[in-house]
Amino acid sequence: MATPQRPQARESVAPAREGPLEHANAAFHELYEGARDEAQLDVPVFVLLIDTLVVFQRGERAAYSVTPRAFHVIKSVSHAPIALYAALHRLGSGPLDAETAGGLASLRTRLLAAWRALNAGGESDTSEVLEPALCDELRAVLQPSITLLEQTTAAATASEPALADFARALGPRLLRLVDHATRLQLGALHAQVELAVSRMSKRERAALQVVVTGDHQARERSLALQYFQKRFHEHAGAEERVSYAEGVSDEQQALALVGTRRLDRALALAFFGDPKRLQRDVLGDSAHALLSTVALPAIE
Repeated sequence: MATPQRPQARESVAPAREGPLEHANAAFHELYEGARDEAQLDVPVFVLLIDTLVVFQRGERAAYSVTPRAFHVIKSVSHAPIALYAALHRLGSGPLDAETAGGLASLRTRLLAAWRALNAGGESDTSEVLEPALCDELRAVLQPSITLLEQTTAAATASEPALADFARALGPRLLRLVDHATRLQLGALHAQVELAVSRMSKRERAALQVVVTGDHQARERSLALQYFQKRFHEHAGAEERVSYAEGVSDEQQALALVGTRRLDRALALAFFGDPKRLQRDVLGDSAHALLSTVALPAIE
């Protein structure tokens, strides 16, 4: 089979010459960005960034942790069987390569350290944040993970049937840990939100805007997004006072989203009588109408 050829670089196209009309568009952007910046500052805003609820109110910033220590412990232990499966599943029932063997050795060291911490009783700070029943659940995940890891390392060979049985057996336990972690996270988030809201006037609560940040995978059924939608009685996808900021990783980007959303709603209502008209592709409605009238050949 012929080796695919790397695409050849094409000569760049010179930018279009700018004239008075393009300069007018630049003025639009300057005025729009100024109005957007003002729109993001005149209402209280909650920004959820990973483990932190950041509150902007009356020109001040406050930050609250919304993830208890026990949540991190559960997450770490739950990742153990996932890491083991990820390392072995591609091998089928075959020998361990050097890279996989090295990764398993590192994983074993960490799992044994976690096992000792869980069994240290009062001597470990980890045990102080965990209920006894939860410790039992965590042990029930760590023990078979360590066992399979050591058996695989001793044989220097992966076993596809053993790995499948391992994953099937631990699936229900992992889901129970997910339920427990969810209760912890929601409880901590609710407590901090209640604290922040208690310091607001009725008028500020009515104007409050929320941005939940995260990656693409977390958009669907994001814990924090669902929580705030329920608090505001806002249905999924409405994005009136609660929005999901995909790929946003800092506070300023999140605040800019609030300003954009508020300004665009005001502009869309004034010009088009539909406050959500600019929350979708500005060409989208026209494109839908035009594409419905033409026949296009399938790309096959």
